[in-house]
Amino acid sequence: MKLASLNDGSRYGRLVVVSQDLRRAKFVGILAPNLPAAMDDWDTVAPLLHMIYHELNQGPISGSFELMLSQCIAPLTQPFEHFHAFNYRPYLQLLNQFSATALQDQLPIISMPSQILAGAHEDVQVAATDALDFSAQIGVITGPIATGESADDCLDLVRLISLQNQYYSPELLKKELQLGWGIRQSMRKMVSAPILVTPDELGEYWHQGLMSLPIITKLNGKPFAALNPKQDAICPFGELLAKVVEFSPLSAGAMISVGPVMNQSQLTGPANLWSRAMAGKASDPATAYLKGDDKIEMYVQDSAGRNLFGGIKQYIRFSE
Repeated sequence: MKLASLNDGSRYGRLVVVSQDLRRAKFVGILAPNLPAAMDDWDTVAPLLHMIYHELNQGPISGSFELMLSQCIAPLTQPFEHFHAFNYRPYLQLLNQFSATALQDQLPIISMPSQILAGAHEDVQVAATDALDFSAQIGVITGPIATGESADDCLDLVRLISLQNQYYSPELLKKELQLGWGIRQSMRKMVSAPILVTPDELGEYWHQGLMSLPIITKLNGKPFAALNPKQDAICPFGELLAKVVEFSPLSAGAMISVGPVMNQSQLTGPANLWSRAMAGKASDPATAYLKGDDKIEMYVQDSAGRNLFGGIKQYIRFSE
């Protein structure tokens, strides 16, 4: 099943069920006006949403309309709880050079500040002095998870999967790692692709809590990388969630994001500009950062070649 939130001026937008080919959608306000409401009553609402999804895939139905992805906001614009895990060994090896403690001794999972997630087609406004980079991520949204739940039980409570882009400052990240007081200011704006999918939508490409479909990234229209989120991951999502709820529960609608996705194999391409520069593949150190009017694109295609999450396409706009 695929879900999205259409911009109606409210914080969370209007929930819609989206057809598999992303061409049509249907408002489902009679079941849940927005995604948080659906998450709160998922066991009741989800089977009915699945029925609408099945009908949409058969052809136009009463009340359906042509979907324009540019009208979508982030599907869950403000998670009630949000965590981030640096879950890829090659990236941790880079960060370890700057950290006051050995990051690989314990997987870093940080609590993210409450923020509004940006839509996939919004320009990213940043200060001209910012040293900014992008990073492809995969996130999951969960149902309520009790304290001490096992990894298998946590995985069963993954409701939706998201493609994300975390803009961050490598220079600030290095300073925060050196201080050893935690990571916060370096994590700038997070962007979510417009479509959320249920795990069953991935079929065989969602296995034991990891997605194996490549994330395609482009910079200024040119291919940059094709990253495998399953390859080189330290923990699957079930184990990550079990670590989060070891001492306290999660509420419905909690999110955990993992990234930057980075593979050891050079065939997949670099995770982002900074990792490319660190690998010595950038002739100019200034290319480790984004510049004004740079265009970032990210998308995932399913086995039939369809755009799975709707994709991300944004321009970087520097303010004075």
